[in-house]
Amino acid sequence: MKRIIKITLICITSLLVFAIIGFYLIYYTPLSWYAYEEWKYRTGTRGDKQEAITRKVFIKDLNYKSTIELKDFTIYIERGFRFGYHGYDETRFVEDGNYRYQVSLNHLSSPKESKEHYIVFEINNPAQFDSINPDSNAISVFLKEPHLKDTITLKIINYYAPRDSIGYVKIWE
Repeated sequence: MKRIIKITLICITSLLVFAIIGFYLIYYTPLSWYAYEEWKYRTGTRGDKQEAITRKVFIKDLNYKSTIELKDFTIYIERGFRFGYHGYDETRFVEDGNYRYQVSLNHLSSPKESKEHYIVFEINNPAQFDSINPDSNAISVFLKEPHLKDTITLKIINYYAPRDSIGYVKIWE
């Protein structure tokens, strides 16, 4: 009888230790969802139109013309959103503030002539928009209404030589 009680206590203690360790790993380690608090920050689909449609944030495509041929370049207006409280799959729309919409584009693309060199975009005329996040490492154009009032001009820069402009993209509604 003492042996059964001893084994039961060892099992219960082991389960409690594993539960405490699991709780710690889920909520407090740098690798966990809750440590980064991803649900607090506005995000975007970064040019993944299928994801925007799935999340129901897609508003409309934008037109563009480039001085060089771009491979798989997409740009559109979407509703601003945040991830859910418990994972990336849930979508919560941005309801606070004046800028409920944003321009989404794929930030890294490559010209068809030079598939091994990635390019990045830089907004050439930032002062004309409702709001731009200059601290972001990606282009973030926020809009009050789901319409572009003016043309966006992006400078295309070689990722490996950031001072060299290799072309421009003009974007309009």
